[in-house]
Amino acid sequence: SSGKVSGLSFADEDILAYNLTTGDWSLFFDGSDVGLAKTDLDAFMLTNDGNLLLSLGAMTHLPDVGWVDDSDIVKFVPTSLGATTRGRFEIYFDGSDVGLTTANEDVDAFALAPDGRLIVSTLGSVSVPGMSGKDKDLLAFQPDRLGTDTRGQWALYFDGSDVGLTNGDED
Repeated sequence: SSGKVSGLSFADEDILAYNLTTGDWSLFFDGSDVGLAKTDLDAFMLTNDGNLLLSLGAMTHLPDVGWVDDSDIVKFVPTSLGATTRGRFEIYFDGSDVGLTTANEDVDAFALAPDGRLIVSTLGSVSVPGMSGKDKDLLAFQPDRLGTDTRGQWALYFDGSDVGLTNGDED
């Protein structure tokens, strides 16, 4: 949600940075500058090449790409970050192309494995070609192709029930 930390105001579409040396907070990504003011940022990752991968909390219309769903991951290629965030969006992962089609299949966390697989968590139960899982599981997507025509295979990466994650709030 929105708030304030050490005098710095932020919204639910922003990313903050904390400097461990100085103890200062700063605005790293201002989502309202690039059209995200009406949605939550579910998850993000800074890539090695300086781009951001983002998952949004609801269907949103973005400059450069049009409508994206909460099961998609978009790439933001920045020209500037901070209080004046600028750049362009690209579709990185189109979840509906590979079976993420229900409200429960909102991507709420993700990471890239060293071998190139996309590790995904969903808001609720998930059923994709070749497998199904719960909100406490992690799925591995091995891409054949990413972007507007996403293709690849799914596999279970982590079964949360194997380590005692069984309550409804243990997503």
